[in-house]
Amino acid sequence: MNIDGEVVCITGGARGIGKATAKIFAQYGAEVWIGDIDTEQVHKTAKEIGKNVHPFTLDVTDPSAFEAFLKAPQRPIRVLVNNAGIMNRGKFHQIPLASHLRELNIDLSSVIIGTHLVLPEMLKHNKGHIINVASMAGKFTLAGVATYNATKFGVVALSRSIRNEIKYSNVKITTILPSAVRTDLLAGISSKGVPTYTPETIAQEIFN
Repeated sequence: MNIDGEVVCITGGARGIGKATAKIFAQYGAEVWIGDIDTEQVHKTAKEIGKNVHPFTLDVTDPSAFEAFLKAPQRPIRVLVNNAGIMNRGKFHQIPLASHLRELNIDLSSVIIGTHLVLPEMLKHNKGHIINVASMAGKFTLAGVATYNATKFGVVALSRSIRNEIKYSNVKITTILPSAVRTDLLAGISSKGVPTYTPETIAQEIFN
């Protein structure tokens, strides 16, 4: 991907896959904007990566905040990486309903919001790439993460459907479905028998 000088926006960019993705896009000359609800960490990450990376405090469940994030670069966005996500672990009926709804909003609704906001401009310019980070949990159900499963199945289906709608254009939608990734999200989860990757490996796939 020739990304030199282009604008790349990444949600959940303060750590993990988002941070690794920001780093590789910045290395190739992109103007990278990382959004994350953790203000302190997102600024720390931007400073750590250095040149070409800009921090933004972002609640991905808030359409107005997401719109402000996408307008911050003041230039057309070439790539949007919908990466923000959380995972509740435990038996479905024992997890508070509020936690299920928060997970739904962060893991699925935010992808709908971001895609809906950025797609019209990309179609107008007939140029752009939306990359949605899902999970192997978007293809295989796993006990103990029911709502996470539901959101990732949703991201996969959403991406496929929109891809069919815009197939006449040069705008692309890619869905990334990693297996276990060594991030905070995996903490406390047994990955025995499952291929496990580093955030950097997934970031390279996103960039490719």
